[in-house]
Amino acid sequence: MGVFPICRSQGYRARITALAAAASLAALLLSPLAAQADCGTSPGQVCQNTSLSGQNFSGNNLAGSIFINADLSNANLSNANLQGAIFQGTKLSGATLTGANLQGASFDSGTSLNGVNASNSQAQGAIIAGDLTNSNWSGANMGGAILTGATLTNVTFSGANETGCIGCS
Repeated sequence: MGVFPICRSQGYRARITALAAAASLAALLLSPLAAQADCGTSPGQVCQNTSLSGQNFSGNNLAGSIFINADLSNANLSNANLQGAIFQGTKLSGATLTGANLQGASFDSGTSLNGVNASNSQAQGAIIAGDLTNSNWSGANMGGAILTGATLTNVTFSGANETGCIGCS
């Protein structure tokens, strides 16, 4: 009888440990899905293959976030902090980036900024290689930005600070 309670106790512990391990594994496997649901709410997030089209992220701090094949078309990112954010293959067509902090942000050649309104944004040191067709960068600070490889058809830079900008004009 003295051994039985110990074995019985260890059996329960083993079951509890197995259940805890299964719960941890489930949480680990589901965590990317949970993270996707919160995309655009805090800095440093990875948002991959996510549709955030038309969402309002105005004033949000998304500094250092990474957007891979995300759809942010027609999203409101006005006055958002996107400093150091990375955009790869992301759709930003028609998005509002008015007054946004884009300092040091990177937009690869697969990113569409077609029709974006980025007037009065802070894009110092940004690397932009995407499609800027029909976009508005009036009054933006483009100091030190690099637009090499960007499509600049019908882009407005009126009143923008282009000091040290490579490819702005």
